[in-house]
Amino acid sequence: MKGPFELDPQAEAFIRWATAHLTSEEATLDRKLGAFLRGYTGPPKAACDDTRSSIREDAAVREIARLLGEYAGPVRVLDACCGFGNLPRQVLRSMRADIDRISFCAVDRDTGSIEAIRSKIDLFNGFLAFDLMQREVWDLAGLDSHTVDLIVLNNALREIPPSSYSKLFSVFNSLLRPDRGRICIIDMESQPVDAPESIAINWDGTEAKRFLAAGGFAPELTLHDKQTTVYQLHCRHSPAGVDGAAMTGELRALLEIKLHAALERRRNPSRRNHQEWLVATGTVARCVEELTAFGAFPPRPTV
Repeated sequence: MKGPFELDPQAEAFIRWATAHLTSEEATLDRKLGAFLRGYTGPPKAACDDTRSSIREDAAVREIARLLGEYAGPVRVLDACCGFGNLPRQVLRSMRADIDRISFCAVDRDTGSIEAIRSKIDLFNGFLAFDLMQREVWDLAGLDSHTVDLIVLNNALREIPPSSYSKLFSVFNSLLRPDRGRICIIDMESQPVDAPESIAINWDGTEAKRFLAAGGFAPELTLHDKQTTVYQLHCRHSPAGVDGAAMTGELRALLEIKLHAALERRRNPSRRNHQEWLVATGTVARCVEELTAFGAFPPRPTV
């Protein structure tokens, strides 16, 4: 089974063909374009600066502070797709007085990220508990249902296959405490022009709100106008559970819109902008891959 960072073989072949086609036409751009392609088609890189803080970590820290202020006793946090552990480090720096009330679980599939955290595990001794798990973000078997106060999905939703969203959010919803649990999603609406990711399917805040609402959540959206717009979505526990079929239907409709938009960009790129053409090509491949996973591609012929 393919992992979330693996493209369909046909998509990979398509990108290889595109690369060969362009570099043979524009030999003078080989070095620059080759460097761009290595970054674009490689796995996403997690930031690992110990002193780093951003709107994304700060937003999650504010949510934890709110929980600590509103409720007595311990608070349980799940950091899904934790990367190199930037969020727990920021929590440690920001709320030392209450750190022994926070039970923190960090999850990531990437071996390098998990090993980097494990190599400095003593840094996290101040938490009431600190658990580290290497697995897919939707594979959270072993965690007790209805025990988590806050699930943070920080700067990662775009890298998770949309075909896994209904399963992912069903698992998240099952873990939330019904009385006060929340999911906090923080991500960029678009990728930096100089550092796109071939695996990513970016959503703007209103799109993400649409498929979450279709699934049965009541998402609250806020936007932050930075170099690229960052959105936050907060979802409380859904008592009726997650309607996976409705969420999937909304995702399919949104992916079809993105596919047609990428095809149009690919037909009409900016003059001599090969990077734009390649990103559009990669987006086409990713949208087709996900629509195929949903059973929606190739489209049915109209009669």
